[in-house]
Amino acid sequence: MREISLQAVPNQHITVSLNDEAWDIEIKACIQFMSVSIWCDGEPIVLGQRIVEGRPLIPYRHLAVNGNFFIDGNGKIDWREFGRSQNLYYIPAGEL
Repeated sequence: MREISLQAVPNQHITVSLNDEAWDIEIKACIQFMSVSIWCDGEPIVLGQRIVEGRPLIPYRHLAVNGNFFIDGNGKIDWREFGRSQNLYYIPAGEL
């Protein structure tokens, strides 16, 4: 498992190399929740998926063959808590 740094801003785009794959993660603040879009090596995995605390960001096992992500913390996902009480983590496929 690897932690990926998030900034305490409402909308952000992160590019990170994990297991020789380029991951692009876009997190956006919506009116009452946060959403995520994820691409692996330029291929879309999920687009506009609602983020639920404690749940994988890629909701289907067949889409998470290269690994998955989750945001820990307690309570509703809030960009103001990114980097403090809510952090983004990557879990390689072998650890799922």
